[in-house]
Amino acid sequence: MHAVASDDPIFESLRYDYVGFDEWFTRCKRQGREGWVAEGPDHRYAAICIIKPNDDDYGLGGKVLKLCTFKVAAEHQGNRYGELLLKALFVYCHENTYDHVYVTVFERHQELIALFEEFGFRCLEDRTSGLGELVYAKDLTYCATEMGALDALAFHVRFGPPALRLRPDHTYVVPITPRYHSILFPDAEVQAQFPMVVRPYGNALRKAYLCNAPIRRLAAGDTLLFYRSQDLRAVTSVGVVEETLVSGDVDEIVAMVGQRTVYTYEEIRDLARGQVLTIMFRQDRLLLPPISEGELATNGAIRRAPQSIAAVSSGAIAWLGRRLGEPSFSPSGLASRTQSSTVRSRSS
Repeated sequence: MHAVASDDPIFESLRYDYVGFDEWFTRCKRQGREGWVAEGPDHRYAAICIIKPNDDDYGLGGKVLKLCTFKVAAEHQGNRYGELLLKALFVYCHENTYDHVYVTVFERHQELIALFEEFGFRCLEDRTSGLGELVYAKDLTYCATEMGALDALAFHVRFGPPALRLRPDHTYVVPITPRYHSILFPDAEVQAQFPMVVRPYGNALRKAYLCNAPIRRLAAGDTLLFYRSQDLRAVTSVGVVEETLVSGDVDEIVAMVGQRTVYTYEEIRDLARGQVLTIMFRQDRLLLPPISEGELATNGAIRRAPQSIAAVSSGAIAWLGRRLGEPSFSPSGLASRTQSSTVRSRSS
């Protein structure tokens, strides 16, 4: 916080909402609080997130992180900087083993509330801040009962990223060329930093992948292992399917993907000479180190380098769960857990 310029225009509305903002800001600097800032081309702040560790004012229990400032400048909205900040926040929470993260927000900020709800924050309806703000909290750990009660997508949204329900016959390797990989997963290119880019799909946690693969059985909650072909020949990123569309109608595809895809209209039109498989997905995690083609083959996940989307062998799911630090999901496996046992994801 000592490096943050308090006179930046992004703070003007916060001064209006919070009497004594400057005094609070000075205390934050003295306390050495941390956060993330994204700068615009004019070197003013496009977005900022400030955190406060070990703050459990609302009785969530365990290790709790407070999200005490979260703002995207009005002129930079639409570039998914909110998701970029959340991406950094979730990695931080995971690496520092937090059980919960929470934020207080005035009810009038409906777009911000919608963003938090999209990523698993739930309103604590019986609690408000001293200023009358709503309190939104997200759980980052779960018990076996909770894992079994939710479908795979709902589980990921509530507890992740990262959080997966790995299931036999629901996990796929997705090959992606270096060109598209570098712009769809820019943070994988720079070893877990979070570059601010002008392409919304690079900043976002919610993305889209398009191809002409013949596979049709992908469903919400399925796990995607993105395999960078040609040069690296390894799985670098993991995603979770939200929904899919099979269509040859360019306008229908464009309407669905919005700003979430790397493909231009012309490229989508070329793809649509055949039936296009559109996969809307959420980025779950980056893998450091990546899972090499050799490691995948040695452990029975694949037989050869994938040329199209391919299912991971059912026999390799247990190994993959260990590799990702995730429990593989099966009703019988969950039955052996105690209801009180708490699981915390530990990815590579």
